[in-house]
Amino acid sequence: MGLSPDRAFRIPDYAGGGYASSLAIRFFTDVLGQHDTVSATWSAGQNLELGPKRRVEADFILWYQRKMMFGNDYPTDLVFGEAKSFGKDTFKTEDVEHMKILAERFPGSIYVFATMKPANELSAGEVERISKLGLWGREFLKDKSRTRAPIVVLTGTELFTRFSLRDAWEKAGEKHAGFSSRLPSFFICRNQ
Repeated sequence: MGLSPDRAFRIPDYAGGGYASSLAIRFFTDVLGQHDTVSATWSAGQNLELGPKRRVEADFILWYQRKMMFGNDYPTDLVFGEAKSFGKDTFKTEDVEHMKILAERFPGSIYVFATMKPANELSAGEVERISKLGLWGREFLKDKSRTRAPIVVLTGTELFTRFSLRDAWEKAGEKHAGFSSRLPSFFICRNQ
């Protein structure tokens, strides 16, 4: 018996966040920079052994580098992602704690929470848990010349954008439209 594509999203735990992981990887490789200015290698669904009885899962891991046309390339960033589909209150305390464990072990890396649902459907609990981690991660690390754990939240608005983050945010309206005018030039994406 076949499974129609539209039914896949209605089955609990179907693909285990795989769709959101794929869309987040695509966001970094195709949307954040032009095709010829980004270098990325990725891995999906990794269980990391960080010591005795300390196992943490990352839904995706990226090694991401923006290239410069002239001058030195940017450093390679290590990106860890937690991905969810459309469920309600899906970023649990355990998910955020796992990201914090990774941030302690890999300071200066980027931590992504990706969900296919719109931003206004994130629960108050999800926002609170992720915000708390974000505040903790803002500490500046002098030896790395960056913050301890930059947090990125990607919602359906960002994950389903076709080519341009600026266009997606302008179309979303409300708060998003105000953000679009302040995007750095490297967020101005291809096909614009």
